Amino acid sequence: MIKKAIIQSLELMPTSLRYRQGKRKNILVFANRRGGSTLIRQMLSVDHGIRAINEPFAMFEINNASGKIKRDKLPGYFMSQFISVTEQEKIKILGYITDLLQGKHLPFKFYCRGERTLLKIVNAHPLIDLLTNNFDVQTMLFLRHPIAQALSVVRNNWGFTAEAYLKNPGFLKKYCTKNQVDFGNKLLTKGSKLGKAVLSWVFENLFPLKFSMCDKYILHYESMLMQPEKYINILADKFEIINKKKMYEVMHTPSYSVHRSNSDTIQRIKESKKTELINAWLEKLSKPEKEKVQRILDYFEIDNYSAFDPMPVIREDYD
Repeated sequence: MIKKAIIQSLELMPTSLRYRQGKRKNILVFANRRGGSTLIRQMLSVDHGIRAINEPFAMFEINNASGKIKRDKLPGYFMSQFISVTEQEKIKILGYITDLLQGKHLPFKFYCRGERTLLKIVNAHPLIDLLTNNFDVQTMLFLRHPIAQALSVVRNNWGFTAEAYLKNPGFLKKYCTKNQVDFGNKLLTKGSKLGKAVLSWVFENLFPLKFSMCDKYILHYESMLMQPEKYINILADKFEIINKKKMYEVMHTPSYSVHRSNSDTIQRIKESKKTELINAWLEKLSKPEKEKVQRILDYFEIDNYSAFDPMPVIREDYD
């Protein structure tokens, strides 16, 4: 009842009173589903007045309040994957993001006055340059090991986004060789669920890792987990986050999406068993399974992770 009353009162307020942009820049976080995206969103939105908007491009639920806005403002794409866009579609997308960053569209709002917006994006990695270069924002690419992320996708019985990429001729022509396309189609048709999920991770991150030219900070989930003080200080400094104590608390608390994790993972988070959490998948896969994953990574020249090591292969320009 109280929540409904607050929403009704907000509806009567002009946008200028509900949201007024402060001095700190808005934030774009590009991450993969089941890749720690909820954790990093919560960590970067601990300060009062930050509106963290979850998956503004996800169009799986289009009949609720925010879904109706997306349906009205955005073009529709197969599997809700925004990959290649026409000039006319760019105009719609940029207009939609402009509205969000200006505090419009009530269903996306929190119940306090906002002065900064964070968008957690998991369905539109190829748009990272378009959005970063058209808005005064800070951008992060947040990565988790493809095997850990893929196993979680498989466990939740979700679809494989590689299918959407392999049906997008514009993307394939620009960013993939014919051999890579043939390899991907064969894997999607005859490969294991794990292989298809890893291939999806590769396609989602291919443009940001190999072709993107925009200014962005690349952070690995595993590095942050193993060195929390270092990376909380880095994040607080780069993204002007004030409440570092709260960031630390969030990191050591199961995230909002924890219900999609298994019981062992939840327990490791609660007990801060960081090494066990990161290494959990290592013993689950046989050597031949790891070799097949490594072949996928090698085929697309993804070199920041290895199928035989749970930690990232960090380059200096990343962290």
